[in-house]
Amino acid sequence: MSIPTSYISLPFVAVPPYVLEVKQLKAFIQQYFQDDPQQYQRISTVIDHTFVAKRHLVQPPEVLFEIGMNRGAHESHQVYQSAAYQLLVQAALGSLKEAGLQPSDIDTVIFASCTGISMPSLSSKMLKELGFKDTCVNLPVSQWGCAAGVAGLKWADIFCRAHPEAAVLTLYVEICSSMFHGESDLSSMICNVLFGDAAAGAVVVGPKHPLALNITRGFEYCHSEELVVPSSFDWMKYDVSDKGLHFRLSPEVRNSMGPVCPFLTAFLKEHNMDINDPDFKVIVHTGGPKILRELLHLLYPAHSSGEGTDQTARDLENINAYRVEHSFDVLRNFGNIAGATILTIMRKMLLDLPDVPHTYPCMMISCGPGMGVQEGLGSLFVRKPTKNSIESRNAVIRNFGRIIPLSVPKPIKSGTFDCIVIGNGPTGGFLTILLNQYGVNTINFDQHEDAYKYATSVNVDAASLRRLDYCGLTQKMFADGKVASCLQKQVMANLSSKDPVALLNTERAAKQFGDGGFCPMNFFSQEELENNTRNEITKNSVPLFYGWSVESVRKNDSGDYSVFVKHQKTTAVYEVKAQRIIACDGAHSEAVRNIFFPN
Repeated sequence: MSIPTSYISLPFVAVPPYVLEVKQLKAFIQQYFQDDPQQYQRISTVIDHTFVAKRHLVQPPEVLFEIGMNRGAHESHQVYQSAAYQLLVQAALGSLKEAGLQPSDIDTVIFASCTGISMPSLSSKMLKELGFKDTCVNLPVSQWGCAAGVAGLKWADIFCRAHPEAAVLTLYVEICSSMFHGESDLSSMICNVLFGDAAAGAVVVGPKHPLALNITRGFEYCHSEELVVPSSFDWMKYDVSDKGLHFRLSPEVRNSMGPVCPFLTAFLKEHNMDINDPDFKVIVHTGGPKILRELLHLLYPAHSSGEGTDQTARDLENINAYRVEHSFDVLRNFGNIAGATILTIMRKMLLDLPDVPHTYPCMMISCGPGMGVQEGLGSLFVRKPTKNSIESRNAVIRNFGRIIPLSVPKPIKSGTFDCIVIGNGPTGGFLTILLNQYGVNTINFDQHEDAYKYATSVNVDAASLRRLDYCGLTQKMFADGKVASCLQKQVMANLSSKDPVALLNTERAAKQFGDGGFCPMNFFSQEELENNTRNEITKNSVPLFYGWSVESVRKNDSGDYSVFVKHQKTTAVYEVKAQRIIACDGAHSEAVRNIFFPN
Protein backbone atom coordinates (compact mmCIF):
# COMPACT_ATOMS: atom_id res chain seq x y z
CA MET A 1 0.00 0.00 0.00
CA SER A 2 1.25 3.48 -0.81
CA ILE A 3 2.09 6.21 1.68
CA PRO A 4 -1.04 8.24 2.54
CA THR A 5 -1.17 11.74 1.09
CA SER A 6 -4.01 12.91 3.36
CA TYR A 7 -6.12 11.76 6.30
CA ILE A 8 -9.90 12.02 6.66
CA SER A 9 -11.25 12.39 10.18
CA LEU A 10 -14.53 10.81 11.29
CA PRO A 11 -17.29 12.34 9.13
CA PHE A 12 -20.36 14.03 10.57
CA VAL A 13 -23.88 13.63 9.18
CA ALA A 14 -26.77 16.07 9.69
CA VAL A 15 -30.34 15.23 8.75
CA PRO A 16 -33.54 17.31 8.90
CA PRO A 17 -36.23 16.41 11.48
CA TYR A 18 -38.98 14.98 9.27
CA VAL A 19 -39.03 11.32 8.24
CA LEU A 20 -41.00 9.77 5.38
CA GLU A 21 -41.42 6.00 5.52
CA VAL A 22 -42.59 3.75 2.68
CA LYS A 23 -46.09 3.12 4.06
CA GLN A 24 -46.61 6.85 4.53
CA LEU A 25 -45.26 7.56 1.04
CA LYS A 26 -47.64 5.09 -0.57
CA ALA A 27 -50.58 6.57 1.31
CA PHE A 28 -49.70 10.07 0.06
CA ILE A 29 -49.19 8.84 -3.51
CA GLN A 30 -52.50 7.00 -3.45
CA GLN A 31 -54.30 10.12 -2.29
CA TYR A 32 -52.49 12.33 -4.79
CA PHE A 33 -53.44 10.05 -7.71
CA GLN A 34 -56.83 8.99 -6.38
CA ASP A 35 -58.40 9.70 -9.78
CA ASP A 36 -55.77 7.67 -11.63
CA PRO A 37 -55.34 4.22 -10.00
CA GLN A 38 -53.14 2.97 -12.85
CA GLN A 39 -50.66 5.78 -12.23
CA TYR A 40 -50.65 4.97 -8.51
CA GLN A 41 -49.90 1.33 -9.31
CA ARG A 42 -47.00 2.35 -11.57
CA ILE A 43 -45.47 4.52 -8.86
CA SER A 44 -46.08 1.90 -6.19
CA THR A 45 -44.11 -0.58 -8.30
CA VAL A 46 -41.25 1.92 -8.63
CA ILE A 47 -41.26 2.41 -4.84
CA ASP A 48 -40.99 -1.34 -4.26
CA HIS A 49 -37.87 -1.50 -6.45
CA THR A 50 -35.99 1.39 -4.80
CA PHE A 51 -34.90 -0.60 -1.71
CA VAL A 52 -35.58 2.60 0.31
CA ALA A 53 -37.45 2.18 3.62
CA LYS A 54 -37.33 5.79 4.82
CA ARG A 55 -35.93 9.22 4.02
CA HIS A 56 -35.36 12.48 5.88
CA LEU A 57 -37.05 15.66 4.63
CA VAL A 58 -36.77 19.38 5.40
CA GLN A 59 -40.56 19.76 5.30
CA PRO A 60 -43.32 17.66 6.87
CA PRO A 61 -44.44 15.02 4.35
CA GLU A 62 -48.00 16.31 4.36
CA VAL A 63 -46.79 19.81 3.45
CA LEU A 64 -44.51 18.45 0.74
CA PHE A 65 -47.27 16.48 -0.95
CA GLU A 66 -50.05 19.04 -0.53
CA ILE A 67 -48.06 22.15 -1.50
CA GLY A 68 -44.59 21.18 -2.63
CA MET A 69 -45.64 19.02 -5.55
CA ASN A 70 -47.24 22.03 -7.25
CA ARG A 71 -44.94 24.86 -6.21
CA GLY A 72 -43.08 27.10 -8.61
CA ALA A 73 -39.38 27.72 -9.11
CA HIS A 74 -39.30 30.64 -6.65
CA GLU A 75 -40.87 28.61 -3.84
CA SER A 76 -38.53 25.67 -4.52
CA HIS A 77 -35.56 28.02 -4.42
CA GLN A 78 -36.67 29.46 -1.07
CA VAL A 79 -36.99 25.97 0.40
CA TYR A 80 -33.48 25.11 -0.77
CA GLN A 81 -31.87 28.35 0.42
CA SER A 82 -33.27 28.18 3.95
CA ALA A 83 -32.93 24.47 4.62
CA ALA A 84 -29.56 24.02 2.90
CA TYR A 85 -27.86 26.70 4.96
CA GLN A 86 -29.14 25.31 8.25
CA LEU A 87 -27.87 21.83 7.42
CA LEU A 88 -24.61 23.25 6.08
CA VAL A 89 -23.86 24.96 9.40
CA GLN A 90 -24.74 21.81 11.34
CA ALA A 91 -22.48 19.68 9.16
CA ALA A 92 -19.61 22.18 9.41
CA LEU A 93 -19.73 22.52 13.18
CA GLY A 94 -20.20 18.78 13.66
CA SER A 95 -17.27 17.93 11.40
CA LEU A 96 -15.01 20.40 13.18
CA LYS A 97 -16.04 19.01 16.55
CA GLU A 98 -15.23 15.46 15.46
CA ALA A 99 -11.76 16.63 14.43
CA GLY A 100 -11.25 18.82 17.50
CA LEU A 101 -10.66 21.91 15.36
CA GLN A 102 -12.05 25.44 15.18
CA PRO A 103 -13.21 27.30 12.04
CA SER A 104 -10.05 29.40 12.20
CA ASP A 105 -7.94 26.22 11.82
CA ILE A 106 -9.28 25.49 8.33
CA ASP A 107 -7.32 26.53 5.23
CA THR A 108 -9.79 25.48 2.52
CA VAL A 109 -13.52 24.73 2.34
CA ILE A 110 -14.86 22.53 -0.46
CA PHE A 111 -18.64 22.77 -0.63
CA ALA A 112 -20.71 20.67 -3.04
CA SER A 113 -24.46 20.91 -3.61
CA CYS A 114 -26.31 20.00 -6.79
CA THR A 115 -29.95 20.43 -5.73
CA GLY A 116 -30.10 24.23 -5.75
CA ILE A 117 -28.21 27.38 -6.63
CA SER A 118 -27.04 30.36 -4.60
CA MET A 119 -25.11 33.48 -5.51
CA PRO A 120 -23.04 34.18 -3.49
CA SER A 121 -22.56 30.59 -2.38
CA LEU A 122 -23.92 29.33 0.93
CA SER A 123 -20.36 28.48 1.95
CA SER A 124 -19.39 32.15 1.54
CA LYS A 125 -22.08 33.11 4.03
CA MET A 126 -20.95 30.36 6.40
CA LEU A 127 -17.29 31.44 6.29
CA LYS A 128 -18.27 34.92 7.40
CA GLU A 129 -20.77 33.96 10.09
CA LEU A 130 -18.83 31.10 11.72
CA GLY A 131 -15.50 32.91 12.01
CA PHE A 132 -13.31 31.26 9.37
CA LYS A 133 -10.15 33.22 8.63
CA ASP A 134 -10.26 35.77 5.82
CA THR A 135 -7.63 33.88 3.81
CA CYS A 136 -9.58 30.60 3.83
CA VAL A 137 -9.98 29.27 0.27
CA ASN A 138 -13.63 28.75 -0.69
CA LEU A 139 -14.43 26.24 -3.46
CA PRO A 140 -18.19 25.81 -4.08
CA VAL A 141 -19.17 23.27 -6.77
CA SER A 142 -22.66 22.47 -8.06
CA GLN A 143 -22.28 20.13 -11.06
CA TRP A 144 -20.74 16.99 -9.56
CA GLY A 145 -24.11 15.48 -8.64
CA CYS A 146 -23.86 12.07 -6.98
CA ALA A 147 -20.16 11.89 -7.90
CA ALA A 148 -19.41 14.72 -5.45
CA GLY A 149 -18.82 12.36 -2.52
CA VAL A 150 -15.48 11.12 -3.83
CA ALA A 151 -14.74 14.14 -6.05
CA GLY A 152 -14.70 16.54 -3.09
CA LEU A 153 -12.39 14.28 -1.09
CA LYS A 154 -10.14 13.89 -4.14
CA TRP A 155 -9.68 17.65 -4.48
CA ALA A 156 -9.11 17.97 -0.73
CA ASP A 157 -6.37 15.36 -1.12
CA ILE A 158 -4.89 17.29 -4.06
CA PHE A 159 -4.77 20.43 -1.92
CA CYS A 160 -3.08 18.50 0.93
CA ARG A 161 -0.51 17.11 -1.48
CA ALA A 162 0.48 20.68 -2.33
CA HIS A 163 0.22 21.84 1.30
CA PRO A 164 1.03 18.89 3.61
CA GLU A 165 0.41 20.96 6.74
CA ALA A 166 -3.07 22.14 5.62
CA ALA A 167 -6.59 21.34 6.86
CA VAL A 168 -9.52 21.15 4.43
CA LEU A 169 -13.19 21.04 5.38
CA THR A 170 -15.32 19.12 2.84
CA LEU A 171 -19.07 19.73 3.02
CA TYR A 172 -22.03 18.31 1.10
CA VAL A 173 -25.63 19.52 1.36
CA GLU A 174 -28.50 18.15 -0.70
CA ILE A 175 -32.15 19.25 -0.46
CA CYS A 176 -33.47 16.79 -3.03
CA SER A 177 -37.08 17.33 -1.93
CA SER A 178 -36.92 20.87 -3.34
CA MET A 179 -37.03 19.18 -6.77
CA PHE A 180 -40.05 16.95 -6.10
CA HIS A 181 -42.78 17.63 -8.66
CA GLY A 182 -46.19 16.10 -9.23
CA GLU A 183 -45.36 14.71 -12.68
CA SER A 184 -45.98 11.25 -14.09
CA ASP A 185 -42.83 10.61 -16.16
CA LEU A 186 -40.47 7.91 -14.89
CA SER A 187 -37.60 10.29 -14.04
CA SER A 188 -39.85 12.43 -11.84
CA MET A 189 -41.27 9.35 -10.15
CA ILE A 190 -37.77 8.06 -9.38
CA CYS A 191 -36.77 11.45 -8.00
CA ASN A 192 -39.88 11.62 -5.79
CA VAL A 193 -39.51 8.15 -4.30
CA LEU A 194 -35.71 7.65 -4.17
CA PHE A 195 -34.05 10.88 -3.04
CA GLY A 196 -33.77 12.33 0.47
CA ASP A 197 -32.38 15.40 2.24
CA ALA A 198 -29.14 15.42 4.26
CA ALA A 199 -25.76 17.04 4.79
CA ALA A 200 -22.37 15.57 5.60
CA GLY A 201 -18.86 16.80 6.17
CA ALA A 202 -15.36 15.77 7.19
CA VAL A 203 -12.01 17.39 7.88
CA VAL A 204 -9.14 16.29 5.61
CA VAL A 205 -5.58 17.06 6.72
CA GLY A 206 -2.17 16.70 5.11
CA PRO A 207 0.46 14.28 6.48
CA LYS A 208 2.33 17.09 8.30
CA HIS A 209 -0.75 18.44 10.08
CA PRO A 210 -0.77 17.68 13.88
CA LEU A 211 -4.13 15.92 13.53
CA ALA A 212 -2.82 13.42 10.96
CA LEU A 213 -1.44 11.03 13.57
CA ASN A 214 -4.11 11.75 16.19
CA ILE A 215 -7.22 10.64 14.31
CA THR A 216 -8.45 7.48 16.03
CA ARG A 217 -11.00 6.43 13.37
CA GLY A 218 -10.62 7.68 9.85
CA PHE A 219 -9.46 7.10 6.29
CA GLU A 220 -5.94 7.22 4.83
CA TYR A 221 -6.21 8.61 1.30
CA CYS A 222 -3.64 7.39 -1.22
CA HIS A 223 -4.85 7.45 -4.85
CA SER A 224 -7.60 8.93 -7.02
CA GLU A 225 -8.81 8.30 -10.52
CA GLU A 226 -11.67 9.48 -12.73
CA LEU A 227 -13.43 7.98 -15.74
CA VAL A 228 -15.93 9.54 -18.15
CA VAL A 229 -18.08 6.77 -19.61
CA PRO A 230 -18.17 7.08 -23.43
CA SER A 231 -21.41 8.32 -25.07
CA SER A 232 -23.05 8.97 -21.70
CA PHE A 233 -23.36 12.76 -21.65
CA ASP A 234 -27.19 12.86 -21.55
CA TRP A 235 -27.75 9.92 -19.22
CA MET A 236 -28.24 12.15 -16.14
CA LYS A 237 -29.22 15.79 -16.41
CA TYR A 238 -31.51 18.62 -15.32
CA ASP A 239 -34.27 20.31 -17.23
CA VAL A 240 -35.50 23.72 -16.08
CA SER A 241 -39.08 24.99 -16.11
CA ASP A 242 -41.20 27.51 -14.24
CA LYS A 243 -41.45 24.87 -11.49
CA GLY A 244 -37.68 24.73 -11.02
CA LEU A 245 -35.16 21.95 -11.62
CA HIS A 246 -36.34 18.60 -13.00
CA PHE A 247 -34.19 15.48 -12.68
CA ARG A 248 -33.93 13.42 -15.89
CA LEU A 249 -32.55 9.91 -16.06
CA SER A 250 -31.94 7.79 -19.15
CA PRO A 251 -32.80 4.06 -19.11
CA GLU A 252 -29.27 3.41 -20.37
CA VAL A 253 -27.92 4.22 -16.89
CA ARG A 254 -29.14 0.85 -15.66
CA ASN A 255 -26.45 -0.91 -17.74
CA SER A 256 -23.68 1.63 -17.21
CA MET A 257 -21.40 -0.48 -15.02
CA GLY A 258 -20.19 -2.70 -17.86
CA PRO A 259 -17.50 -0.24 -19.07
CA VAL A 260 -16.81 0.93 -15.50
CA CYS A 261 -15.83 -2.40 -13.95
CA PRO A 262 -12.66 -2.99 -16.06
CA PHE A 263 -11.52 0.52 -15.16
CA LEU A 264 -11.97 -0.24 -11.45
CA THR A 265 -10.22 -3.59 -11.51
CA ALA A 266 -7.28 -2.16 -13.49
CA PHE A 267 -6.94 0.69 -11.00
CA LEU A 268 -6.90 -1.77 -8.10
CA LYS A 269 -4.29 -3.95 -9.81
CA GLU A 270 -2.10 -0.91 -10.54
CA HIS A 271 -1.89 -0.19 -6.81
CA ASN A 272 -1.62 -3.81 -5.66
CA MET A 273 -4.99 -3.97 -3.92
CA ASP A 274 -6.87 -7.26 -3.79
CA ILE A 275 -10.65 -6.93 -3.82
CA ASN A 276 -10.91 -10.47 -2.39
CA ASP A 277 -8.82 -9.60 0.68
CA PRO A 278 -11.01 -10.51 3.71
CA ASP A 279 -10.41 -7.03 5.15
CA PHE A 280 -11.20 -5.20 1.91
CA LYS A 281 -14.07 -2.68 2.15
CA VAL A 282 -16.09 -0.92 -0.54
CA ILE A 283 -17.86 2.43 -0.08
CA VAL A 284 -20.00 2.88 -3.16
CA HIS A 285 -22.69 5.29 -4.32
CA THR A 286 -24.09 4.55 -7.76
CA GLY A 287 -27.47 6.25 -7.28
CA GLY A 288 -30.04 3.48 -7.11
CA PRO A 289 -30.17 -0.20 -6.13
CA LYS A 290 -30.23 -1.66 -9.64
CA ILE A 291 -26.94 -0.03 -10.70
CA LEU A 292 -25.39 -0.93 -7.36
CA ARG A 293 -26.41 -4.57 -7.82
CA GLU A 294 -24.96 -4.61 -11.34
CA LEU A 295 -21.62 -3.24 -10.15
CA LEU A 296 -21.42 -5.73 -7.31
CA HIS A 297 -22.21 -8.66 -9.55
CA LEU A 298 -19.44 -7.54 -11.90
CA LEU A 299 -16.89 -7.02 -9.12
CA TYR A 300 -17.81 -10.22 -7.26
CA PRO A 301 -19.11 -12.64 -9.87
CA ALA A 302 -18.38 -15.62 -7.60
CA HIS A 303 -21.03 -14.39 -5.18
CA SER A 304 -23.77 -13.90 -7.74
CA SER A 305 -26.65 -16.34 -7.53
CA GLY A 306 -28.36 -17.84 -10.54
CA GLU A 307 -31.32 -16.26 -12.25
CA GLY A 308 -34.86 -17.13 -11.23
CA THR A 309 -34.41 -16.36 -7.52
CA ASP A 310 -36.00 -13.45 -5.75
CA GLN A 311 -33.83 -10.37 -6.42
CA THR A 312 -34.22 -8.74 -3.00
CA ALA A 313 -33.66 -11.96 -1.09
CA ARG A 314 -30.59 -12.70 -3.20
CA ASP A 315 -29.11 -9.27 -2.55
CA LEU A 316 -29.78 -9.43 1.18
CA GLU A 317 -28.20 -12.89 1.31
CA ASN A 318 -25.01 -11.68 -0.36
CA ILE A 319 -24.62 -8.24 1.23
CA ASN A 320 -21.96 -9.38 3.72
CA ALA A 321 -20.04 -11.18 0.97
CA TYR A 322 -20.02 -8.00 -1.09
CA ARG A 323 -18.57 -6.08 1.87
CA VAL A 324 -20.90 -3.19 1.17
CA GLU A 325 -23.63 -3.78 3.71
CA HIS A 326 -23.27 -0.14 4.83
CA SER A 327 -23.86 1.15 1.30
CA PHE A 328 -27.13 -0.77 1.16
CA ASP A 329 -28.01 0.28 4.69
CA VAL A 330 -27.59 3.99 3.96
CA LEU A 331 -29.63 3.66 0.78
CA ARG A 332 -32.37 1.93 2.75
CA ASN A 333 -32.49 4.37 5.67
CA PHE A 334 -31.59 7.68 3.98
CA GLY A 335 -32.47 7.18 0.32
CA ASN A 336 -30.22 8.67 -2.32
CA ILE A 337 -28.70 11.74 -0.66
CA ALA A 338 -26.40 12.51 -3.61
CA GLY A 339 -23.05 14.02 -2.58
CA ALA A 340 -23.63 13.37 1.13
CA THR A 341 -23.85 9.60 0.63
CA ILE A 342 -20.15 8.63 0.62
CA LEU A 343 -19.34 10.29 3.95
CA THR A 344 -22.53 8.91 5.48
CA ILE A 345 -21.47 5.38 4.50
CA MET A 346 -17.91 6.03 5.70
CA ARG A 347 -19.09 7.25 9.09
CA LYS A 348 -21.33 4.25 9.63
CA MET A 349 -18.61 1.86 8.49
CA LEU A 350 -15.95 3.44 10.75
CA LEU A 351 -18.16 3.33 13.82
CA ASP A 352 -18.97 -0.33 13.23
CA LEU A 353 -15.33 -1.40 13.04
CA PRO A 354 -14.00 -3.31 16.08
CA ASP A 355 -12.17 -1.32 18.73
CA VAL A 356 -8.93 -3.15 17.92
CA PRO A 357 -6.27 -1.07 16.08
CA HIS A 358 -6.24 -2.22 12.46
CA THR A 359 -6.27 -0.97 8.86
CA TYR A 360 -8.74 -2.08 6.19
CA PRO A 361 -7.95 -1.52 2.49
CA CYS A 362 -10.86 0.36 0.97
CA MET A 363 -12.15 1.56 -2.38
CA MET A 364 -14.58 4.50 -2.69
CA ILE A 365 -16.74 4.85 -5.82
CA SER A 366 -19.26 7.51 -6.76
CA CYS A 367 -20.99 8.09 -10.08
CA GLY A 368 -22.57 11.27 -11.40
CA PRO A 369 -23.59 13.31 -14.45
CA GLY A 370 -21.37 13.25 -17.45
CA MET A 371 -21.31 10.25 -16.85
CA GLY A 372 -18.37 10.61 -14.51
CA VAL A 373 -17.05 7.90 -12.19
CA GLN A 374 -14.83 8.97 -9.28
CA GLU A 375 -12.67 6.46 -7.42
CA GLY A 376 -10.51 6.83 -4.33
CA LEU A 377 -8.18 4.23 -2.82
CA GLY A 378 -6.84 4.07 0.70
CA SER A 379 -7.55 2.44 4.04
CA LEU A 380 -10.07 2.75 6.81
CA PHE A 381 -8.28 2.57 10.14
CA VAL A 382 -8.75 2.29 13.89
CA ARG A 383 -5.96 3.55 16.15
CA LYS A 384 -5.43 3.80 19.86
CA PRO A 385 -5.89 7.40 21.05
CA THR A 386 -2.61 9.07 21.93
CA LYS A 387 -2.22 11.67 24.64
CA ASN A 388 -2.18 14.38 21.99
CA SER A 389 -5.37 13.10 20.39
CA ILE A 390 -7.20 13.15 23.73
CA GLU A 391 -6.06 16.68 24.43
CA SER A 392 -6.92 17.88 20.92
CA ARG A 393 -10.40 16.41 20.69
CA ASN A 394 -11.90 16.37 24.20
CA ALA A 395 -14.97 14.76 22.72
CA VAL A 396 -16.53 11.40 21.96
CA ILE A 397 -17.42 9.82 18.67
CA ARG A 398 -21.17 9.53 18.50
CA ASN A 399 -24.28 8.84 16.33
CA PHE A 400 -25.49 5.74 14.52
CA GLY A 401 -25.94 4.20 17.98
CA ARG A 402 -22.19 3.78 18.64
CA ILE A 403 -19.94 5.84 20.93
CA ILE A 404 -16.23 5.49 21.52
CA PRO A 405 -15.35 6.97 24.94
CA LEU A 406 -11.97 8.55 25.60
CA SER A 407 -9.70 6.86 28.12
CA VAL A 408 -9.79 9.27 31.06
CA PRO A 409 -10.48 8.76 34.80
CA LYS A 410 -14.05 8.75 36.10
CA PRO A 411 -15.21 11.49 38.52
CA ILE A 412 -17.45 9.15 40.51
CA LYS A 413 -17.45 5.62 41.81
CA SER A 414 -17.98 2.91 39.26
CA GLY A 415 -21.40 1.39 38.91
CA THR A 416 -24.75 2.27 37.42
CA PHE A 417 -27.16 4.84 38.83
CA ASP A 418 -30.91 4.43 38.77
CA CYS A 419 -31.31 7.81 37.11
CA ILE A 420 -29.28 10.67 35.65
CA VAL A 421 -30.96 14.08 35.69
CA ILE A 422 -29.41 16.52 33.21
CA GLY A 423 -29.95 20.15 34.19
CA ASN A 424 -30.33 21.72 37.62
CA GLY A 425 -32.77 24.51 36.88
CA PRO A 426 -36.05 24.64 38.83
CA THR A 427 -37.43 21.56 37.06
CA GLY A 428 -34.27 19.44 37.21
CA GLY A 429 -33.52 20.48 40.78
CA PHE A 430 -37.02 19.74 42.08
CA LEU A 431 -37.05 16.41 40.26
CA THR A 432 -33.69 15.36 41.71
CA ILE A 433 -34.96 16.09 45.22
CA LEU A 434 -38.18 14.15 44.66
CA LEU A 435 -36.36 11.14 43.23
CA ASN A 436 -34.04 11.14 46.23
CA GLN A 437 -37.04 11.35 48.58
CA TYR A 438 -38.45 8.21 46.96
CA GLY A 439 -35.14 6.35 47.28
CA VAL A 440 -34.07 6.56 43.64
CA ASN A 441 -30.26 6.51 43.32
CA THR A 442 -29.83 9.73 41.30
CA ILE A 443 -26.99 11.90 39.99
CA ASN A 444 -27.39 15.41 38.56
CA PHE A 445 -25.23 17.29 36.04
CA ASP A 446 -25.55 20.97 35.12
CA GLN A 447 -23.36 22.86 32.66
CA HIS A 448 -23.43 26.08 34.70
CA GLU A 449 -21.18 26.69 37.70
CA ASP A 450 -23.63 29.11 39.34
CA ALA A 451 -27.38 29.51 39.58
CA TYR A 452 -29.14 31.52 36.87
CA LYS A 453 -28.40 35.14 37.74
CA TYR A 454 -30.67 37.01 35.35
CA ALA A 455 -33.92 38.57 36.55
CA THR A 456 -36.36 35.80 35.69
CA SER A 457 -39.52 34.79 37.50
CA VAL A 458 -40.73 31.20 37.60
CA ASN A 459 -44.33 30.17 38.23
CA VAL A 460 -44.78 27.21 40.57
CA ASP A 461 -48.36 25.98 40.54
CA ALA A 462 -50.26 24.57 43.50
CA ALA A 463 -49.72 20.93 42.54
CA SER A 464 -45.95 21.45 42.36
CA LEU A 465 -45.92 23.31 45.67
CA ARG A 466 -47.71 20.42 47.36
CA ARG A 467 -44.95 18.09 46.19
CA LEU A 468 -42.24 20.51 47.24
CA ASP A 469 -43.94 20.82 50.62
CA TYR A 470 -43.52 17.08 50.95
CA CYS A 471 -39.78 17.66 50.43
CA GLY A 472 -39.73 20.35 53.12
CA LEU A 473 -38.87 23.16 50.71
CA THR A 474 -41.89 25.45 50.66
CA GLN A 475 -41.27 27.20 53.99
CA LYS A 476 -37.78 28.23 52.91
CA MET A 477 -39.02 29.22 49.47
CA PHE A 478 -41.73 31.50 50.79
CA ALA A 479 -39.34 32.96 53.35
CA ASP A 480 -36.61 33.77 50.83
CA GLY A 481 -38.52 34.16 47.58
CA LYS A 482 -40.28 37.24 46.28
CA VAL A 483 -43.77 35.85 45.88
CA ALA A 484 -46.01 37.69 43.46
CA SER A 485 -49.38 37.94 45.20
CA CYS A 486 -51.20 39.48 42.25
CA LEU A 487 -53.49 36.49 41.90
CA GLN A 488 -54.41 36.62 45.57
CA LYS A 489 -55.33 40.29 45.14
CA GLN A 490 -57.37 39.40 42.06
CA VAL A 491 -59.30 36.81 44.07
CA MET A 492 -60.19 39.44 46.67
CA ALA A 493 -61.24 41.86 43.94
CA ASN A 494 -63.47 39.22 42.42
CA LEU A 495 -65.14 38.57 45.74
CA SER A 496 -65.80 42.30 46.18
CA SER A 497 -67.48 42.48 42.78
CA LYS A 498 -70.79 40.83 41.99
CA ASP A 499 -69.76 39.72 38.50
CA PRO A 500 -70.99 36.10 38.04
CA VAL A 501 -68.05 35.21 35.82
CA ALA A 502 -65.56 36.60 38.33
CA LEU A 503 -67.26 34.70 41.14
CA LEU A 504 -67.11 31.48 39.09
CA ASN A 505 -63.38 31.99 38.51
CA THR A 506 -62.94 32.65 42.21
CA GLU A 507 -64.78 29.44 43.05
CA ARG A 508 -62.46 27.49 40.80
CA ALA A 509 -59.43 29.13 42.37
CA ALA A 510 -60.78 28.47 45.86
CA LYS A 511 -60.97 24.76 45.11
CA GLN A 512 -57.25 24.77 44.31
CA PHE A 513 -56.62 27.01 47.29
CA GLY A 514 -58.33 24.55 49.53
CA ASP A 515 -56.20 21.66 48.27
CA GLY A 516 -53.07 22.14 50.34
CA GLY A 517 -53.66 25.82 50.93
CA PHE A 518 -51.57 27.01 47.99
CA CYS A 519 -52.42 29.70 45.47
CA PRO A 520 -52.79 28.43 41.89
CA MET A 521 -49.98 30.74 40.69
CA ASN A 522 -46.84 31.64 42.65
CA PHE A 523 -43.88 33.51 41.16
CA PHE A 524 -40.34 33.18 42.51
CA SER A 525 -36.92 34.40 41.47
CA GLN A 526 -35.23 31.64 39.43
CA GLU A 527 -31.87 32.30 41.08
CA GLU A 528 -33.38 31.83 44.56
CA LEU A 529 -35.19 28.68 43.50
CA GLU A 530 -32.02 27.15 42.06
CA ASN A 531 -29.94 28.03 45.11
CA ASN A 532 -32.54 26.47 47.42
CA THR A 533 -32.72 23.27 45.41
CA ARG A 534 -28.94 23.02 45.12
CA ASN A 535 -28.58 23.38 48.88
CA GLU A 536 -31.24 20.73 49.47
CA ILE A 537 -29.62 18.32 47.01
CA THR A 538 -26.21 18.77 48.64
CA LYS A 539 -27.69 18.42 52.13
CA ASN A 540 -29.12 15.04 51.20
CA SER A 541 -25.77 13.84 49.78
CA VAL A 542 -27.11 13.50 46.25
CA PRO A 543 -24.22 13.71 43.70
CA LEU A 544 -24.52 17.11 42.01
CA PHE A 545 -21.89 18.23 39.53
CA TYR A 546 -21.72 21.87 38.41
CA GLY A 547 -19.93 22.98 35.26
CA TRP A 548 -20.44 19.73 33.34
CA SER A 549 -21.93 19.63 29.83
CA VAL A 550 -23.40 16.60 28.07
CA GLU A 551 -21.35 15.60 25.03
CA SER A 552 -23.37 12.59 23.91
CA VAL A 553 -25.71 9.81 24.98
CA ARG A 554 -25.73 6.13 24.02
CA LYS A 555 -28.28 3.42 24.69
CA ASN A 556 -26.33 0.26 25.50
CA ASP A 557 -27.20 -3.28 24.45
CA SER A 558 -27.80 -4.10 28.13
CA GLY A 559 -30.71 -1.63 28.17
CA ASP A 560 -29.06 1.05 30.29
CA TYR A 561 -27.62 4.35 29.06
CA SER A 562 -24.14 5.87 28.94
CA VAL A 563 -23.92 9.63 29.26
CA PHE A 564 -20.62 11.24 28.33
CA VAL A 565 -20.07 14.50 30.19
CA LYS A 566 -17.28 17.05 29.80
CA HIS A 567 -15.89 19.27 32.53
CA GLN A 568 -16.00 22.84 31.23
CA LYS A 569 -12.70 23.91 32.81
CA THR A 570 -10.46 20.86 32.35
CA THR A 571 -12.25 19.61 29.17
CA ALA A 572 -11.93 16.03 30.47
CA VAL A 573 -14.63 13.63 29.28
CA TYR A 574 -16.20 10.96 31.52
CA GLU A 575 -18.72 8.16 31.11
CA VAL A 576 -21.60 7.76 33.59
CA LYS A 577 -24.17 4.96 33.33
CA ALA A 578 -27.79 4.88 34.46
CA GLN A 579 -31.00 2.94 33.93
CA ARG A 580 -32.90 6.10 33.04
CA ILE A 581 -32.12 9.60 31.79
CA ILE A 582 -34.30 12.64 32.43
CA ALA A 583 -33.36 15.66 30.33
CA CYS A 584 -34.19 18.99 31.97
CA ASP A 585 -31.61 21.04 30.09
CA GLY A 586 -33.92 23.11 27.92
CA ALA A 587 -35.21 23.22 24.38
CA HIS A 588 -31.75 22.48 22.89
CA SER A 589 -31.26 19.38 25.05
CA GLU A 590 -28.22 17.38 23.96
CA ALA A 591 -29.64 14.26 25.62
CA VAL A 592 -32.96 14.48 23.77
CA ARG A 593 -31.21 15.18 20.45
CA ASN A 594 -28.92 12.15 20.81
CA ILE A 595 -31.61 9.72 21.98
CA PHE A 596 -34.49 10.65 19.70
CA PHE A 597 -32.82 12.39 16.74
CA PRO A 598 -29.47 10.65 16.05
CA ASN A 599 -27.64 11.53 12.74
